[in-house]
Amino acid sequence: MWKRNWAKVGALVGAVGIAALVAGAAIGASGDHAAKQLYIAGVSPLTADPSLAPTSCGAAAEAKKLGVRWTWGGPSGPDIPKELSYLNSRLLLKPDGVLLLPLSPTAFVAPVRGLMRKGVPVALTDGTLQPSVQYRSYQSDFSSAGKMVSSAVLRMNGRTGTVGVVAFGPDKVLDRVRWEPAAKLLKAHDGITVLPTEYSNADAVKSASIASAMMQAHPDLKVIIATNGPESSGVASAVLAAGKKGKVKIVAFDAPAPVIKGIQDGTIAFTISQSPYVKGMQALRALVAYIKAHGSHARAVKPASPQIVPVPTKMITKANLTTRAARLYIDSADCNFFN
Repeated sequence: MWKRNWAKVGALVGAVGIAALVAGAAIGASGDHAAKQLYIAGVSPLTADPSLAPTSCGAAAEAKKLGVRWTWGGPSGPDIPKELSYLNSRLLLKPDGVLLLPLSPTAFVAPVRGLMRKGVPVALTDGTLQPSVQYRSYQSDFSSAGKMVSSAVLRMNGRTGTVGVVAFGPDKVLDRVRWEPAAKLLKAHDGITVLPTEYSNADAVKSASIASAMMQAHPDLKVIIATNGPESSGVASAVLAAGKKGKVKIVAFDAPAPVIKGIQDGTIAFTISQSPYVKGMQALRALVAYIKAHGSHARAVKPASPQIVPVPTKMITKANLTTRAARLYIDSADCNFFN
């Protein structure tokens, strides 16, 4: 059919028609080229969590700079099946690379391994895989947090009393590195009792309930360490409700708006904050560099060396809260905040 139509067109319009078809072909080629713009898909387990929104801001800024298409999405709350479902929906669009924040260390191993075999590099931030099958992982460096937190807690509580910990979950490796070293150091001091860690799964309401129960059961409770934004804001609300502001001091991690407000008004002593913005920027840059060097969907991707890239953290206090240096470590869903 196509050959018969072509012959008819040639007979009717001759050289003028052929010229028009050639021009059309050129336009089509240009459109094909535009369609080949690299596409990086961002997949998050907590799109409603403001502490993770800067990951997308950093990746989006880098994507704009490099001329790359970028999308970001996932479930609003911690739901492994929903995050897997969202990842699968993105794969239908055939991304050239994936920036993934895996909620489970095991559930995402198979899909990531499959993507890597198909030539799609996968970079992680704020999550780990067991085994570690991703191309590269950008993780906050909490190696000095244990000493910083324990030293500060000892100063604040006079080296006596009870310390509580409200964390994300027992299987969250990147959460344990926040509180576990500090807890071990504090347990080594006579006069200090560290309560068994309790978990709220990033639920502020549950965090508040845990903190309330801690304060009621332990009158000598002096410090609560809260390991994420929702945990920190929940604990702060419980301390305020109990009328124990200043009596029960709060050590936070991450820097969403409620934590920043708590530091400003003295409810929270300080926070150890990471920079999701920097992690998102670096991860997207690495994915694009790999694709440009090796081609899109060209061959199986092997893990990089080094595979883990540490990104520095920062202690934010009332004293340095407004400094320019602290800006990249404060959470904001408004990407213009980081400009």
